[in-house]
This record gives sequence, structure tokens and C-alpha cells, in this order.
Amino acid sequence: MPPRERILSMGSRERILSMGSYGAGKSYQWLCLAQWLKPQGAKFYVIDTDDTVERMVAEEFPDLDRGSNVILHHAYTWPAYMKAQAAILSAAGVGDWIVFDMADAPWKAVQSYFVSQVFDKDISDYFVEARQDLASHGDKTKRGKDAKNLKVFDGWMDWPVINKIYDSLVMPLILDSSAHLYFTAKVTPLRDDESLAVRELYGPYGVKPAGQKDLGHLFHTVLLFQQGQERGVWQITTVKDRGRKYFDHEKLINFPIQYLVAKARWPVSQQVGL
Repeated sequence: MPPRERILSMGSRERILSMGSYGAGKSYQWLCLAQWLKPQGAKFYVIDTDDTVERMVAEEFPDLDRGSNVILHHAYTWPAYMKAQAAILSAAGVGDWIVFDMADAPWKAVQSYFVSQVFDKDISDYFVEARQDLASHGDKTKRGKDAKNLKVFDGWMDWPVINKIYDSLVMPLILDSSAHLYFTAKVTPLRDDESLAVRELYGPYGVKPAGQKDLGHLFHTVLLFQQGQERGVWQITTVKDRGRKYFDHEKLINFPIQYLVAKARWPVSQQVGL
């Protein structure tokens, strides 16, 4: 086997958010990072929200060791997210990576948790009952408009609390850990009523990260992954980055080398047989 470059860790802590539609390569790229950084002992602590990582490791990255250098935490409910967060914060250190694979998923989970705690109901029942109440008591002449703009959470009381609960999960991972971060998120189309800041940042791309509205602002690096016209080919575009050159619909060939080395200036060494 010919010599292969090994990426060496450096002091700059990465805070990467990769966004894109299903099949755009978001998860694949952090697995490439795990593969390339395995020789130096980097561990990847992963919150897996859609139960896809284990299969990808087994079928596409068999040289990665589940439970050794890739430690998976499956989470679908709010208590499970918090349990995974606590376990990861106690284990991840300098040179390791924290991966949140679909970081937009907890935004729905926290709303379900809030409804269950405050109203003692399943969120689907809560929304159905709110809609029934609107149909029963709303002004018939405005019913269609009201139904279209149904907002069942009180903007002055509920949303600040929901955001605080959400922050209790995300902010410690971002601010209280020395590990690098790689979060993924689906994309959602920009709306006409988006704030100026959102339109200025994401306007050229027509999409923004799904989930909590401030998610993209919490990261130093936001990357957009898209499938190219050819099947199996991915493209990368930089939405924002701090002090680094941008990608502009560039073909993804080797994300660790293209980003960590070429953009983030991580050093490399030559290792035979890696």
C-alpha cells in the first residue's frame, strides 16, 4: 500500500455545522474524519438521532471500531438526549470529536417534552385539541385564516421556556467541552418573513439549517453539502467560516484533506500502510 498522509491534531478547536438534504453526504464526511484521525487516537462521540450510523460504519467504514474510536449514543426522546449529553461531556477530551448527527431533531423533541410536562399530553393530541378548539370557538368568517396561522404556543410564555430547555442540551456541548464539534442538520427553505440576519447569511443558498432558528449562528463554520448531477458525487459550499477560504460548489474528493488541511491548516505527516 502506498504512503498515505496522516492528519495531525492542532490547537484550533473546530465547530462545524454541515447542512444538506438527505443523501448529501453529511454523515459520510465525519466518518471520513474518524477514519483519517483514527491513527492518532481521536475518539468520536456520536449522538445518532435516526439510527443510521451503525449500518454505515459496518458497511462503509469497517476499519472503524464501534465502541472504541466511534462511540454511539442512540437518542430519540428528550431524556435520552440529555443522558447522551452527560455521558459525552464526561468522556470527550482534547483531540476528540463530538458529533450530533441530525442536530435539528432535538428541536421537535424538546417541544414534545414541554407539552408532556406542562399539559400532560402527547404533542399530537395537544395540537389536535387546539385545532378542534379553534374550529369550535373561532369566528367563522376568520376561521380559514386562523386555522392557517394556528399557533398553539404562547409566544410570550412558552417559547422562551422551550428555548431555555433546548439550550440546556446544546450549549454545554458547544461551550463546556474541549472536543471538536461536527453537527449535521437537514435544510429547510427560506421563508419570506425571515429576519434580516438570516436572509443575509442564507439568502444566496435559498435554504437554512432546519431546527432551532439560532443553530447556525452557534458555529464558526457552516458548510452546505449537495449532491452533484452525477450519482455518488457530492459538492461542498461554504456558507460561513472564520478566517478561512471558502468552498464554492467544489467536488468533494477527500473532506479531511480538503477542509482540515487545505482550509484549516492542520499539519500532516507520511505514514506507510495507514
